[in-house]
Amino acid sequence: MLKQKLMTPPADPEQPEVQEPTNRYESADFKFSGRIFVVGDSTVCEYDSNTQTSLNRYGWGMKLAQNFSSVTVTNLALSGRSSRSFLKEKNYQTLKSSIGKGDYLFIQFGHNDEKTDETKNPGVGTYPNLDWNTLDSSGKDAQGRYSYEYILTAYYINLAKNAGAQPVLVTPVTRRGSNGTANYKGHVDYQNSMKALGQNYNVPVIDMTALTTQLYTSLYNAGGANETAKMHCYTDSSHSTIDNTHLSNAGAQKIAQMIAEQTKVLGLQLSDRLK
Repeated sequence: MLKQKLMTPPADPEQPEVQEPTNRYESADFKFSGRIFVVGDSTVCEYDSNTQTSLNRYGWGMKLAQNFSSVTVTNLALSGRSSRSFLKEKNYQTLKSSIGKGDYLFIQFGHNDEKTDETKNPGVGTYPNLDWNTLDSSGKDAQGRYSYEYILTAYYINLAKNAGAQPVLVTPVTRRGSNGTANYKGHVDYQNSMKALGQNYNVPVIDMTALTTQLYTSLYNAGGANETAKMHCYTDSSHSTIDNTHLSNAGAQKIAQMIAEQTKVLGLQLSDRLK
C-alpha cells in the first residue's frame, strides 16, 4: 500500500536527542548533492537552437540553473508528455538509474494529463480525484481511467524518496487566453489534487498555477494583452502569431526565477545556493 502511517517510537532517555530537520520536508540527514532533476512537459523541456531562434520557444527547465550557484540541472522533461505517458520514455529510465541521495526532483505534469480522450490522445490522460480503493496496481480503475495522484506518488514521489532524494511538486503554469488574460481553469482540478497530495505525503508544493495566474493578472492590468504576450513564444517563424501555451525566453526566465524563489519560501536546502 502506498498510504502508510508512520509510528514514532517513544524517546529513550539514554540516547541523545535527534536533531530536528531544518524544515518539515527534508529529513534530518538530507544533504543537498548539488544536483536537480526535472521532469515535465513542453513548458519545461529543452529546445534546440533552431526552435529557440525561429519560434523564441524555451522551457523553464532550461533556465533554472542560472538562479543558483554550484548547481547542476538535468532537464529530462519532454514535449507532449503527461505523468502517465512519460513513464514509457527513455528519459524516465534515465531518471530511475541516475537519481540518488541528496538530489532534488522537480515534477511538473498537468497540461497533457488533461487530455483524457483516449481516441485522440491514447495513453496520455489521467484523472484527478479518483477513489484509490478502486485502483489496480497500475493506478487504473474499472473504467480504464488512470489516477493522476497515484501515478505521481507511485512513480515519481516514491522513486525520489526511495533513492534518498527530495521530490518537489510544481503545479502547471497557466496558459494565456486569446484575450491576453490567464487561462488557468483547465488546470484547477490538477492543481488542487497536487496540493492535496503534497499535504498528504509531506512533499513540498510550488503552486505555479496560482503564482502565474497572479503574475498574468498583474501584467494584464498594467499593460494589457501585449504585456502577457511577452511571456510567450510564437507559433510561426515569421513571429506573427502568439503561442498561448509555450514560453518565450523572457517567460521561461521569469518562471524559473519564481520557482527558484519559492525554494526559499519552503525553506529547502537548495535555497542556500540562490544567487
